[in-house]
Amino acid sequence: MNGATFEAKIAEVMEKQLQTVRDDCLYKEISALPIERLLVLDKNGRLVGILSRLDLVKKIYDALEMKENELEVMVKALHNGIIAVDAKGIITIYNPAAERIVGVLAHDALGKKLA
Repeated sequence: MNGATFEAKIAEVMEKQLQTVRDDCLYKEISALPIERLLVLDKNGRLVGILSRLDLVKKIYDALEMKENELEVMVKALHNGIIAVDAKGIITIYNPAAERIVGVLAHDALGKKLA
């Protein structure tokens, strides 16, 4: 767009090297592509949509959030006491079974250094 003005034709300033993917392509096949936008084509080569890098990031975030929620439900439902710490020894996970076994409530243990 060097030297472009408001009088320039769209064809002179638009991106011409476009990436395309098929609509039946798996997410994992495109997640590493270094692009900002992908044109999505159906089996017949017809344009059916545009997928942006932001769409991909949102998809990853939503998937991680769903898995985090599933993990939280499982950990809370376990009969075994689960206490997890980070690299600094700070308690990050403390399930209800751990409360019963240790006799300390989660809100008193979370965020504290494991002694």
